[in-house]
Amino acid sequence: MMYKVSDISLSLQGKRILRDINLILRPGMFVSVVGPNGAGKSSLLKVMAQEYTSYNGSVIINRKASKAYSPKELSHVRAVLSQQASVQ
Repeated sequence: MMYKVSDISLSLQGKRILRDINLILRPGMFVSVVGPNGAGKSSLLKVMAQEYTSYNGSVIINRKASKAYSPKELSHVRAVLSQQASVQ
C-alpha cells in the first residue's frame, strides 16, 4: 500500500495545526513521526486515517483519493489503533 500526502493544511478551532505537509510512504518503509507535544503528529495521522476530513490538500491511498473511498472500502486498506480507548 502506498500513501501520498500532498500539501496538507489543517486548522482546528481557528488555530493552524498543519501547514503544507508532504509525505510519501511506500511498502516496506519504516517511518517515525516525532516532535514536541502539540506539534501536530496525531492530527496528521488523523488526516491520513480520514478521522479529520476538513483539511486542504490531498491524501492518496493506493492511487485513489482517500475521500473517494466508502467507509467499508477504507476499512479494507487501512487500520487505526487509537492512542486512547474508551469503553462505553
